[in-house]
Amino acid sequence: MAFSSRSDPPAIRLSDATKRVPPVRERASSSILGGPRSVVAVLFGLLLMTAILFAGGLRRAESASREGIVGEAVCRQLIANTTAGRQALVGSAWWPPLPTLVRLPVAAFVEGEAGPLASILVSALFGAAALLLLHGILREWGFGRWGWLIAAAPVLSPVFLKECVNGSSGTTALFLALLSAYGLTQWLARKKLRFLIYLAIGTALLLITSVEMAPWALLVLLGVVIDESFSPSKRWYKEAVFILAVFPPLYVAGVWMLLNWLVMGDALYFVRSLLVSAAVQDLVPGSGPEIAAGHLASAGISLLLVILAAARRNRAGIALGLLGFALLLLALAMGARGFPWAGGPVLLCLFPLAILGASYAVTLVMNGRPTGPAVAAIAGVALAMSGAEALRHRAGPYPEPRAGEYGLATERNQWLSRIERHVLNQSRCPTVFVCGYDSFPLLGARVRPGFVHSMDFNFD
Repeated sequence: MAFSSRSDPPAIRLSDATKRVPPVRERASSSILGGPRSVVAVLFGLLLMTAILFAGGLRRAESASREGIVGEAVCRQLIANTTAGRQALVGSAWWPPLPTLVRLPVAAFVEGEAGPLASILVSALFGAAALLLLHGILREWGFGRWGWLIAAAPVLSPVFLKECVNGSSGTTALFLALLSAYGLTQWLARKKLRFLIYLAIGTALLLITSVEMAPWALLVLLGVVIDESFSPSKRWYKEAVFILAVFPPLYVAGVWMLLNWLVMGDALYFVRSLLVSAAVQDLVPGSGPEIAAGHLASAGISLLLVILAAARRNRAGIALGLLGFALLLLALAMGARGFPWAGGPVLLCLFPLAILGASYAVTLVMNGRPTGPAVAAIAGVALAMSGAEALRHRAGPYPEPRAGEYGLATERNQWLSRIERHVLNQSRCPTVFVCGYDSFPLLGARVRPGFVHSMDFNFD
């Protein structure tokens, strides 16, 4: 499909057709990965950073997140081809399928008693990928190699490092959010097909990675729809853009509904998990992330980009700033609706998007040619914000759990023998139903006779 504003192609002479036209080469900085040497360097950096983060996660394996432990156990159930594993894969919007599917190939080669190694490796991999993507975007915007000073700022953030080593899917959501925001910004600025593809893939995968980020992903798609609705392009061009941008998220959502219909018997079964109120807050471990001064500062940077871009009538800058500021509004809305625990992935994306917003503002003011002092200023502000968060984390009241989620799950496993003895005293052939996703860290990867995972009491 051609993306052109002309309706009739120009006439081509035979002499012109026989001429050898050299291919048009873009600059190395016009792509995230750059040339072949840059691709090799990116892959090497990805492996090195993943190895470093994974090693750090192994040292803190006992502090693995609840999500990582549950996801690892669900992978074991899927490998064993159990009904509970299939139900847990698709049966809840709070436990979307993509993080489990990403862990699955790694879990197939790791012993079940080794701990949540697959979850830790996946979180480390996407944490490193998010940093490399951030650096690639800055390099494309003209910051060159010095963009590492800016892209490395999240490494000082204790929240980011925790998400990289605790086995959660927060880094996966961050990577897809950066890809979606980058795709929308560049699509509005340059109207190239590859940016529309980045946007569509990022939003589609984000819907099945983090339900907390689903409204934000829909906002990205809304930006494309609004832009094309007021553009002077032809009707067929607009229809093509709408199909390419909206169809992948709709397709992914349709597949999720189809799997719910096949496995759970109800196409909208996973939506029922969203129909909870603030009364269940006490049943969820932890009190949820706190909106700190750093989050407000990140949202303020995005809001300043909106004002600057509006003054210069730059639609791409307005969209990027609104996406960054919308994250804070989304976290506040979820807390007001009784989902304070759901703001973690949303607040995690605030600071990296603020870095993108500040960098884009500099390119906007300097006409795409950031100078050394400008790069140093952005890097200094970003590093100062991360450093302040690290100091606040050390000095503030951040009580650590006794043994982490993995340690607590190990302690709970000691209860099973007592429960088993008690039930055997009551009946010779007992069956104990352990309900919900908490049954997976409780029972672990081993199959215990008499204990049955229960997601909806469908055991066919």
